[in-house]
Amino acid sequence: MENLISVIVPVYNVEKYLGRCIDSILNQTYKNLEIILVDDGSTDSSGKLCDDSKEKDTRLRVIHKVNGGLSSARNSGLNVMTGEYVMFVDSDDYISEDCVEYLYNLILKSKSRIAIGNYEMTDSSQYLFPRAQENIQQISGVEALNRQFGKNTVQYVSAWAKLYEAKLFKKLRFPEGCLHEDEGTTYKALYYSDSVVVSDGAVYAYFYNPESITKRPKKKNYQDLCVVLNEQIQFYREHGEITLEARVRNRYCIQAADHYLPKRYYGDPKSIIQSAKQMYKSVWKVKQIPILERLKGWMSAYLCGMTAHIMKIVR
Repeated sequence: MENLISVIVPVYNVEKYLGRCIDSILNQTYKNLEIILVDDGSTDSSGKLCDDSKEKDTRLRVIHKVNGGLSSARNSGLNVMTGEYVMFVDSDDYISEDCVEYLYNLILKSKSRIAIGNYEMTDSSQYLFPRAQENIQQISGVEALNRQFGKNTVQYVSAWAKLYEAKLFKKLRFPEGCLHEDEGTTYKALYYSDSVVVSDGAVYAYFYNPESITKRPKKKNYQDLCVVLNEQIQFYREHGEITLEARVRNRYCIQAADHYLPKRYYGDPKSIIQSAKQMYKSVWKVKQIPILERLKGWMSAYLCGMTAHIMKIVR
């Protein structure tokens, strides 16, 4: 018999898009699903839509809870899931008809603990998910973590567009009250996975929603990012991962330059510069980091204001 796969969907004020999301999951070619809709205190009709959907398909479970944010909603789903594997789908997004089956087969064939699919950002409700000549690779969890610093950062950092062995979340939970919940969680799941299978085939439609949770207060966004990056640094240091620790330090500097503004919208500019310079110490000596990546970090740390201005012009 096929393994039960849990699909956790955090729901908050998405009445315009929720039906599309739920339908994309109900219509999966892989049928042995436990679909957990977590209504995170919605003030529109989203909660009712969850209940109405439950009446149509017994695979659906609905949790209604007080608003606690995306992490809290996902954690509520993790606390009750019973599947051998789990995936996360945000309620304004949708997935390809074969998303679950595609990722599950990748895991079976490679004997990996995590399957990573690709995504497309779209404002369309009918993305077709083309997959011509997709490239599939089996890599280590550490290699997947190093790829978080490359050109496909989102694919490796995001919680969605992935299928996980449920045991990885036996103790792992998303950080509640934090705006960078994916970056605060997926790195641990990847680190504890000896084998990860990755495909560049698109299985997930990231819907551009101007009302989405990603439209966040910029100051708290940056502050939470700093907290998450510091936690990653501590984690990699404790596990003896010198290169990964240095790459996170380097990224911290780049983010400092990216968020440096004289108007102090993100915080005190002097404080941002000082923290970046302190963070960069010893990074240049880690030769495993590509030289251009190290150079960008150095410029960000020691020429923070100038680098911020350059970034603004380039964009």
